[in-house]
Amino acid sequence: MKNNIILVLLCLCPTIVIGQVPNDELDELIEKAIQHNKSIRSSEANVASYKANVHTAWDLGKTNVYYSYDANNLAANDRALRVWGIEQEFQFPSLYATQRGLNKSKWMEQNALHQIVLNDVSLSISKIYDRIVFLQNKEVLFQRLDSLYASFAQAGTRKFELGEANYLEKLTTESKTKQIALQLKQVQAEKRSTYEQLAAMVQVDEPLIIQCKDLQVFQFRDEVGGKYWKEEYLNRVSHSLKKELSLQSQSWIPSFTIELFTGTNPSLDKRMNGFQIGIGIPLVFNSNIAKRKKAKLAQQSWNYERESKQIKMDKYILQKRSDISQLQENISYYENQGKRLSSEIIKTAEGSYKGGEIDYFQFIQSIENATDIEVQYLESVLAYNKACLELYYFDYNE
Repeated sequence: MKNNIILVLLCLCPTIVIGQVPNDELDELIEKAIQHNKSIRSSEANVASYKANVHTAWDLGKTNVYYSYDANNLAANDRALRVWGIEQEFQFPSLYATQRGLNKSKWMEQNALHQIVLNDVSLSISKIYDRIVFLQNKEVLFQRLDSLYASFAQAGTRKFELGEANYLEKLTTESKTKQIALQLKQVQAEKRSTYEQLAAMVQVDEPLIIQCKDLQVFQFRDEVGGKYWKEEYLNRVSHSLKKELSLQSQSWIPSFTIELFTGTNPSLDKRMNGFQIGIGIPLVFNSNIAKRKKAKLAQQSWNYERESKQIKMDKYILQKRSDISQLQENISYYENQGKRLSSEIIKTAEGSYKGGEIDYFQFIQSIENATDIEVQYLESVLAYNKACLELYYFDYNE
C-alpha cells in the first residue's frame, strides 16, 4: 500500500518550464483565427470599403444634357433654333484634393482599427491557450490527488471495519475524498468551458486539442507592441478631423459651371455654336460658418479626449509593469523557497510514513499542503503570463 502511494507522488508535480520558447501550436491557432474569424473578416471588408471610397473624392456629379426650343431664339433666317447642349458643374480643385485627403485618412483610420482587432484576437487566443494549459496541469494534480484520496478512503474504511480507526477518522477521510473529487470536476468543467471560448475565437469546424503540457513562464521583455496601433488610430482620427475642418473652411469657395451648346434649324446651312461659363457663390454664409464652427469644436473636443487617453494609456503601462514586478516576486519565492519547501514536505512525509512515524491521515495532510503550494505557483504563473500578454498587446480599453 505504502509503495503504491509513493509511486503516485512521483508524478504529482505539474510540468513547468522557465523561459519563453517559440510556440508553434499557439502560432497555428492565431493563424487559423486570422483566416476564419468573422470579426477579422468583417474588419478586412470594412477597410476595403474605405479604401474604395478614396477614389470617390473626384466626383463631378452628373452631366446635364438638354434640348431646348424657344420661338424667341431666332437665327439669321428668322426661324427658331433647335438647341442641344451639355452642362457640367465643377468644384474648385483644392476641394477635391482635400476631400481625397479626408477619405484617405478615414481609410488609414480604419486600417489602424483593423490592426487593433487583429491584436485583440491574438491576445484573447493567447490568454485562453495559456489558461487551458494551466487547467490541464491543475487537472493532473487533482486527478492524482483524487486517486490518492480514494486509496486512503478504501484503506480507512477497511481499518474502521477492523476496529483500527474510529468513526470520526472514517467520516473525515470520506469528506476530504468527496471534496477533492468535486474540485476535480470543477476544473474539468472549467477546462471544457475554456475550450469553447477558444473555439469561439478560432472559428474553425475541426476540433481543437491543446497538446502542450508545459506551463511556460514568459520572459519579461519591456515591449508594448500593441501600443503603436492604438496611437496610430488616435493620430489618424486627429488627421481626419483636421481634414474635415479644412474642407469646411473651403466651403465658401465658388463653384464653376461650363455649358456648351449648338443650335440649328431646317433652313440653316450651318450650326450656331456657343458656350457659357458661370460661378456659383453662396448668398448666405450662416450655414457655412456654422459647419466650420462645428468642425473646429469637434477637433478641440477630440484633442482634449486624445490627451486624456494618452495619459490613461501611460498610466496603464505603469500599472501593468507594477503588476508584473509583484507577480515576479511571487514566482521568485516559489523558485527560491516554495519549490524546495514543497519537495521537502513530500520527501519528509514519505520517509515518516514509511517509518511509521505518522499515520495515513497526517501523511495525506502533508501531501495536500505540498499540492496547495504547487497550485498557488501555477496560479501565479498564469497571472504573470496574463499581465505580460496584456502589456505586450496593450490591452487598454476605456
